[in-house]
Formats: sequence, structure tokens, C-alpha cells
Amino acid sequence: MNYHSLTLPQLVTEAAAISKDVERQFGGLSTAQINWKPDPKRWSVAQCLDHLIAGNRELHRPIDEIIEGRTQTRVLERAPAYARLWGRLMVRQLRPEAKLKLTAPSKATPAASAIDRDIVRRFVDQQSDTIRRMQLLDERNRGDVVLTSPFAWPVVYRAIDACRIIVAHERRHLAQAERVVDSPGFPR
Repeated sequence: MNYHSLTLPQLVTEAAAISKDVERQFGGLSTAQINWKPDPKRWSVAQCLDHLIAGNRELHRPIDEIIEGRTQTRVLERAPAYARLWGRLMVRQLRPEAKLKLTAPSKATPAASAIDRDIVRRFVDQQSDTIRRMQLLDERNRGDVVLTSPFAWPVVYRAIDACRIIVAHERRHLAQAERVVDSPGFPR
């Protein structure tokens, strides 16, 4: 999928599909299954979802500022070509097909201990909030407003690219969670 070409309405559709996929694929897992890890260095399904919830929560903050008209333009946000470059790069690096392994920023590091199986419901609930934000950006024609990444201050991208980053990143970690369930030794 070419995430970088998705419009806000298409992103809303994709985010809704992701929510349904999470419910269908992981909603019936037990606490033991959702916390099972193929090895100590890899994440469980619950950790993948916990990471997405934490990362999305961080991205919601600047998106909310844009929706509410509370933005204070920073120096780097005044360079649209710079923002487009970063947006394209971040979407490309966070999509499921990307080969480069990245380290999760501290703000989005998942819990190391057992996570309650309600993590699926919490992800789905947050996804509804994400969809609402995307719709509000679209309604108010705010998709081209530039924001600073909550994870790295010199990184800026447009609000629509933040939404593209969300769905590409979600698909990346859902593919990772699917690989966990398909791993030998996964408790049935």
C-alpha cells in the first residue's frame, strides 16, 4: 500500500479496517496468549498494542492543537518542503514493508510486565478517537498544517502525514503481532 498517497477520508477507512482487524485477530486471545513472547528480545501481541497506544497518544496531542487552532508555529514548521521530506521519510520508515528495525522512543516503549487482555479494547477505543481526529482535520481543512514530532524536536511533518504515520505504523506492528501468533510454541 502506498501510504503516502492516502487522503484523510482514505486514512479514516484504513484506520477503521485496522480496528476491525485487531478485534478479529486478537480479541479472542487469553491473557497468557496475548502476553506470550517467542523469545525475550521480541514483543508480545500485548506489547505491540501497548506501543501503538502510547505512540498514538503522543501524536494525538499536536493534532488536537491543530484541530483546536492552538498551534504556535515553530521555526522548522515554516519550511513546507522540509516538512514534506520528513513526512515522506517517516511514513516510508514506519510502513510494514520497511526493513530497517527501529528502537521505540521512550515515550512509546511498551510495558515489560504482563498486560491485561483488555489491551485490545483499549486499542479499539483509542482508534475511534484517532478516526474522529482525522475526520476533524479533514472537515476543517487542517491536513497541511505542520507539526513538530512529539518524539524528536527537529522532525516536522504535516498533520496528514502524522495520520499516514499512524496507520502505516499500526499496520507494521499488527504484522509483527501476527508473526507472534504464527510462531512455533504459541500457546493454543
